[in-house]
Amino acid sequence: MRRRFYFFISVSLFYLSSVNAVLSDSHAVALFGTPKYPADFKHFDYVNPNAPKGGRLNRCFRGSFDSLFPFFFKNQNSDRGAADYVFERLTFKGADEPYAFYGVLAESVVVSADRLDIRYRLHDAAVFSDGQPVTADDVIFSHDLILREGHPRNKELFSSISAIEKIDSKSFIIRLKKDSPWETAGWVGYNLLVLPKHHYDGLSVQDILAKPVLGSGPYKVEDVKPPSVVSYRRNSEYWGRDLPVNRGRHNVDLIKHEYFRDETAVFQAFKADQCDFVEEHDASRWAQPARVYDFPAVNQGRIVKVEAPLQAPRNVEGIVLNTRRPLFQNPKVRRALNVMFDAEWVNQKYFYGSYQRANSLFQGSPLSAYLRPADAVEREIYAGAGMFPPLDVIEGRVAQPQTDGAGNSREQLLTARRLLLEAGYQYRDGVFVNPLTGEPLQITALSRDRREDRLLLHLREQLRGLGVALEVRNVDKALYEGAKREFDFDLVLHSWSASLSPGVDQLVRWSSRFAASRGSQNFAGVSDPLIDLALNKLLEARTPEQHTAAARALDRLVMTGDYFIPLFHQPYQWLAMWRRVKTPEKPGFLGYAVDTFWIDER
Repeated sequence: MRRRFYFFISVSLFYLSSVNAVLSDSHAVALFGTPKYPADFKHFDYVNPNAPKGGRLNRCFRGSFDSLFPFFFKNQNSDRGAADYVFERLTFKGADEPYAFYGVLAESVVVSADRLDIRYRLHDAAVFSDGQPVTADDVIFSHDLILREGHPRNKELFSSISAIEKIDSKSFIIRLKKDSPWETAGWVGYNLLVLPKHHYDGLSVQDILAKPVLGSGPYKVEDVKPPSVVSYRRNSEYWGRDLPVNRGRHNVDLIKHEYFRDETAVFQAFKADQCDFVEEHDASRWAQPARVYDFPAVNQGRIVKVEAPLQAPRNVEGIVLNTRRPLFQNPKVRRALNVMFDAEWVNQKYFYGSYQRANSLFQGSPLSAYLRPADAVEREIYAGAGMFPPLDVIEGRVAQPQTDGAGNSREQLLTARRLLLEAGYQYRDGVFVNPLTGEPLQITALSRDRREDRLLLHLREQLRGLGVALEVRNVDKALYEGAKREFDFDLVLHSWSASLSPGVDQLVRWSSRFAASRGSQNFAGVSDPLIDLALNKLLEARTPEQHTAAARALDRLVMTGDYFIPLFHQPYQWLAMWRRVKTPEKPGFLGYAVDTFWIDER
């Protein structure tokens, strides 16, 4: 049975008297309830605590990298391995519960009753791989560096910190501003990767990028050859190898990341035994194995296919409409494009019906507003501000356009044509034009692979019948990511990661504060006072009911605003693996985690 999605902060907190606060240590921090695992837990349920150590794991990726640091805004193509394997966090988020953080570098965490002060005590044994101890000074240094040079989304999170006060070499208090989101007390420890001050102090970003990577995590960098190869060697002297959060994890001695031009090259490398596994995201390939997975290693059983059910809100993928462009500032135009995308036909024709259409930011969870009328708590959000969405939106009667899947819906065409006419455009000689300039409506979409080409080319053909021109430009990863970073596009595909406990992550995606913030995830340029209201209420929520109501309000407003054309999500994690790669019996909410794999060559 699925556990409740909401957890109260672990009540080993500051107990307040009229004068002083009495402190009580905790092994974990949680929101809306108690952590799943008690203080004396031995390991997570989704790992194999007896997994053997050894072997190597080869992972293949599309694109390239130019550094190992994911921290800095100036560095856009970093390999994630350093963040996952080399740099350690204060706390770690388990994969089988929604919102709980367990100490890693932090031996104990103490949160005040008002959630504005978090006291950490570092493990005495915690050291960097050069043997130097991890101290409070390293934490303060890391925070200051990321706040000064970090990516906007990290800056937003850490901007809630008013001060970090050192108590002694192993203890410190993070003090949050009074208006900090309720969730911040949990997220700060997870997001703050700790760098060694003695190794990086006084250096510019460019000098840091050029300096050998040094961290306190389970791996060390063994070899790096930008832009295509980097290897990580398990540190046999890793100080935290016996912590409960680490048992059954970090089993492989050597992890190699290799980058290839595109997904086709990645798959060919997998077939040639250069990669140990691939995670499949194309339902057409998975549903029709004879097309892709019909080769000797599969037929002989040397490669196995694994499906793991996903038990969390699904990632949200869509074709983003950039509302910074005048054309897309009119919601009727956005709706017209959404109407013209025949999702039912695409799913059947290209993906053999294996996908489900995305109808929510939080699909598959109680946070979803899909076909749910607003309850009393959600309605109070609007009433308190004196701002109300249309009645059909509040009552949950607005859904994504649907067709019969035949691919030639006249009703679809007539609806989109009516919307464009209502938006003020004129239909002349078979094309829609701007009545002021006489220029035909023309749109450019960016694509980076065959799957995106296929989706966008379908939309192009549909829009051609409507009288709107769509050009699809296939570009390399660097140009693609650069265009997204600078918001220099009309249409582009993007996938937003799902969250069991949405909060600050949604702020950088949908808030007007980030509509003009270069590098933010507000790719659509959303700037709507009602959405801002829902976001504020989400961050202010103090009870499960308030949190759910605010999440549904956000979901309702974004999904009915047609800021992107929702695509599909897959109900399973699909993995193809060489048989030597082993996984635990039980996956986490989001499928099997790579850090729980092990190698068995027998």
